[in-house]
Amino acid sequence: MSTHGGNAVIPALLGILVVAIVGSTAALMLRPQSSSTPAADHETLVSEIRRLRAEVDGLRARVDEMPRLEDLWIDRTADSIDPAPEEARGPESRESPGANAAEAGERGRGRRGGELAQVRELTETENVEERLALARKMLEDENPMVQLAALRTLIQLAPTEAAAFIDRQIKELNDGDGDRRAQFLIARAVGMLGEVEGVNLSTELYRFYDQGDEQVRAAAARALERQGDVSLMQREISAILPDLNSSDDASRVRAIDRLGSTGSNLASSYLVPLLTDADSEVRLRTLDALRRTGDASTIDKIEPLLNDPVAYVRERAARAMESLRNPDRDRGRDRGFPDFGDFRGGR
Repeated sequence: MSTHGGNAVIPALLGILVVAIVGSTAALMLRPQSSSTPAADHETLVSEIRRLRAEVDGLRARVDEMPRLEDLWIDRTADSIDPAPEEARGPESRESPGANAAEAGERGRGRRGGELAQVRELTETENVEERLALARKMLEDENPMVQLAALRTLIQLAPTEAAAFIDRQIKELNDGDGDRRAQFLIARAVGMLGEVEGVNLSTELYRFYDQGDEQVRAAAARALERQGDVSLMQREISAILPDLNSSDDASRVRAIDRLGSTGSNLASSYLVPLLTDADSEVRLRTLDALRRTGDASTIDKIEPLLNDPVAYVRERAARAMESLRNPDRDRGRDRGFPDFGDFRGGR
């Protein structure tokens, strides 16, 4: 499955992160010498490092939200502006003085309009066979949004065929073919299988869990959980818990992130106690993890952190509560590219 389109997002995020880190480091180095004690300087440096870690966490959380943002993009395509073809525009539009200057921008919008047009055609085609044929053709498109829309249609109309396609893609990835974007799309497609009704895909989902990478395993467990089978999700969480109790800080933080990535309410009971951890980084990661589980019952547990002594923890607590209360509105606000202002921690 070709996955060249849309790959500029991750490098852009990483570029912004590098600029933030370099800028903060330079600011520390150029800060005028003061009469403060070494202990005070050390505490300042530790505080700055934690703030930078908070920015990294924010970037990671936004990247993790991309599957939901892509869903939103596809769901709202029918309400998007339908770009008019060149021949439908009046002569005054083509001959206006600024036409040449805007030509490059129009080409960019035209490409996006073409993607919208493909997805619109897919969603508006009523004949099932025609729609299936179009979805199969769109799977070969280079744009990941188009591919995701095609996969969704295939899962809705021919779930067994979609599962066979996913199976082939996982085998290709295991053989070294494909790239990171393909892994992301396949994991998203595996998760969509949990939305299928009337077709038992448990055998396929168990196989994907056994053969897939970490993202695919989590997606397979979520899909089965939606269908009432929590066994894989319980297994997934149980495998994470030893690291959650590790004395190694990196392993512990990684475990918190993995619990959040399950997207399961079953993970919440293990995360909530960490909201009172003495380490502000642990509290921050836990807030992001709880937000990603989507468990609104944890809002009351998060609320005390609105008075946390650390500014960026207070800000993240407010964001987590808002997201859990209004998940649809939160996704709408974040539509498209992230709001990079949310990445800044308190100073």
